[in-house]
Amino acid sequence: MKLSRLFLLFILVSSSLSAFAQPYSEGRHTRHRFAQLTMGLEAGFFPSTGTTSFLEQDQLISTRIPAQLTPRIWIGGLHFWGHADFGVVFPVGGIRLNPSDELTTHYDPGVESIAKWYPWAITRDKVRPYLGFSAKPESYRQGTGEDQLQGPWGWKVSTPILAGVTYMRKNHLWEFGATYHPAASTIAYPISRLEVASTTLPRTMFSISWKYMLDTTIGAEESWESGRTEEITQKLGSRLDGWFVGIGPSSAWLTGPSSAQYGYPGLRTAMVEAVYADIVAGYYWFKPDLNLNLAFRTIQSTTESYGLTHQQSRKSLGLEFTKYLGDYHGFTPFTGPIASVEWLRSDFKEYERTIIKDRQIRFGLTAGWDIRPNKLQYFYLRTNLRWYPQLELANERFSPVRFHNLEVNFIQFVWMLGRR
Repeated sequence: MKLSRLFLLFILVSSSLSAFAQPYSEGRHTRHRFAQLTMGLEAGFFPSTGTTSFLEQDQLISTRIPAQLTPRIWIGGLHFWGHADFGVVFPVGGIRLNPSDELTTHYDPGVESIAKWYPWAITRDKVRPYLGFSAKPESYRQGTGEDQLQGPWGWKVSTPILAGVTYMRKNHLWEFGATYHPAASTIAYPISRLEVASTTLPRTMFSISWKYMLDTTIGAEESWESGRTEEITQKLGSRLDGWFVGIGPSSAWLTGPSSAQYGYPGLRTAMVEAVYADIVAGYYWFKPDLNLNLAFRTIQSTTESYGLTHQQSRKSLGLEFTKYLGDYHGFTPFTGPIASVEWLRSDFKEYERTIIKDRQIRFGLTAGWDIRPNKLQYFYLRTNLRWYPQLELANERFSPVRFHNLEVNFIQFVWMLGRR
């Protein structure tokens, strides 16, 4: 999914749900106050704490990676009545400060999945501290020479710690935070087609963010507490069976070790992180409380390394069977198997193109949760993860091209068709 489409999704969702927005309700720990959708913007500042190397007339030169400002989009939600904040942030470019004339650098903090814990719940007009951690796929690229010949995107997935404070004013959350890597975030970066050198990525980030809270369930609380919701649910019973559709932004991370592709260390597996649309359509059965659905994804990424190009693409159509495992105040986890048809393609270009493609049947596991205060709602917010233990494209001359990713779909909007 291109960033422009992500912006469009952000605007459409905000405008479509703003009519349902309610102030965050403090006090009673009811299921309809368990979670609130949050959407917002963040400005991240990375000080100049990274180092890298490059070749100049066959001499290895060390230099610092410039400081950088990175705007990001937040999509997530408060859970456990203001005690936890889960979300993903999507970077939107970066502004380098005091860039070098000898070396161009590009640092991308990646689509980061974040979990924060508030010892004291977020409440109105109060400052609340938090601690947390994240799964952060970092990418880095550099280039040298008059034509600024570019190296590949080097990458790694790290788990930094987070700390900060949040202030709540009406439906707005204002936040100041810091991110720190306890261990140095180092990658072996190709500085030519065949040579590699150690590059240390920035360890610290400071951020200022704004989020807007959207509560879509508080209006149903009165009916639930009066017993009317349960009465209608039991009366309708199997008539609540029905079709649903869903869509949401998702990302894929490589879970296995990467290896050199086509004999060049700069062409490591490209599909380390990709952002795309996750589309589902399926059927829900009320009595056993389970879903059967088709999930379609198109995942694509490209690596360019000193004149070489490697593109990976994957189209996946999966049949998922998921069973809900309980109901914790509207927090309903689920899990189940997935069987899918996988269309895999590798396109490598040096002087000539080498295209390898295959269609495979593969099996994986899906797990996640819905925010479902009651079974009468016409839409839910869903989080799901998919994992395939072995997904590769055979290469007769070199190592296999790996596609075995962990897919993280943090926010999916699921509409139950036929309900109002």
